[in-house]
Amino acid sequence: MSADATSGNSGRTTDRLLGVLMVFAEAERATASEVSEATGIPVSTVYRMLDRLSATGFVQRVGTAYGAGPVAVRFAEKYRNGAL
Repeated sequence: MSADATSGNSGRTTDRLLGVLMVFAEAERATASEVSEATGIPVSTVYRMLDRLSATGFVQRVGTAYGAGPVAVRFAEKYRNGAL
């Protein structure tokens, strides 16, 4: 695979991941199916993304749904305090 193809795929992945995070800017909690519906990303891919985001603290699982995790909350607090 060429560097351009790899770079393009990385950009697409980043855009999709940011789209998943944006769902939580609008909704306090969302299931993987709801995230899939909102983003157009297949639900199996959404589960993988949510697992990674959960492992890094950007989202957390709450029952059968997901919500903002401690890292996302820290970003919000810094933004509110003018630190970002």
